[in-house]
Amino acid sequence: MPGLLETVNWFDIWFLRLMQSALSPWLISLALAVTLLGNPLLWILIAMAVYWHGRETESFYLMNVALFSSIVVGALKFVVARPRPNPGIFKAIATDTYTGLSFPSGHSALIAAYWAYLRKFLNRKKDLLFLAVVLLVGLSRIYLGVHFLSDVVAGIVFGIAIGRWNLWLKEKVKHSHFRPSKLLDSLAIAGILLFSLLALSFLESVPLAAIFLGFYAGFFLSKEFNLKVENLGFRAGMVRTIVGFASIAVILTVLPLITSVNLPSQEFGATRTFLLLGLVGFWGSFLFPLLCSKFGGSKTNLNGLGNVGANQ
Repeated sequence: MPGLLETVNWFDIWFLRLMQSALSPWLISLALAVTLLGNPLLWILIAMAVYWHGRETESFYLMNVALFSSIVVGALKFVVARPRPNPGIFKAIATDTYTGLSFPSGHSALIAAYWAYLRKFLNRKKDLLFLAVVLLVGLSRIYLGVHFLSDVVAGIVFGIAIGRWNLWLKEKVKHSHFRPSKLLDSLAIAGILLFSLLALSFLESVPLAAIFLGFYAGFFLSKEFNLKVENLGFRAGMVRTIVGFASIAVILTVLPLITSVNLPSQEFGATRTFLLLGLVGFWGSFLFPLLCSKFGGSKTNLNGLGNVGANQ
């Protein structure tokens, strides 16, 4: 009598074959589009857009979901070490830049984590729509040949736990000012983030760790300097968001061209990439809001640094 793992593995193979028996160009295009909803880079950009609309703290927790999902998925993939579906048997249509391991599905975990975190703020129709998106992202990962059904199910389960934990964390520190000079205010959460970033750099994705590091550094620095981004309304906020994304595109295209001349080694190139992506995160949470303040869209008190902590 086959054991549980053998049964799960048999069902995984059967279900993947069933899904890929209906491959068609338009369904593949649809799956490739849907699977992007579980990409952490998309949600990082969304978190930055929320930041630029004057909701810095909410952006912080949105970023936490992506960070915690990445670290949990990375750790589990390292421990379980399950290979992805064999491309010699199944058609691998999508690719994963970060790892060749399969369990659990990172895309499924991420989108499920955001659903679990955000559903408290959604009405019933939007909640059900978001749940449908979670299921579609999971199915897209199977259809594209990069995950088994059990990878997706496990990813959703872990994602829900991560989203709920982020909600719990938000309630625990809801009165925090997130200012490093208020040591007791921020020490616990800063420690969690630092540990997560260090683990992420070893387990899942060094580029993601660089973006997170830059974003959190800028976030805490903006709190220290009392840099606040005002909500200018939908239309002006969208203009600011477009400019912000355009400036990130310039950073990612122009700076590599400037620094690519006479690189002494490949190792230096990797360091440059890490610093460049760290700059993207820092730009989103500090430098770009600081520039916006020069045009009357934000408020800041950069001269207050010398007085920070004086009344602690």
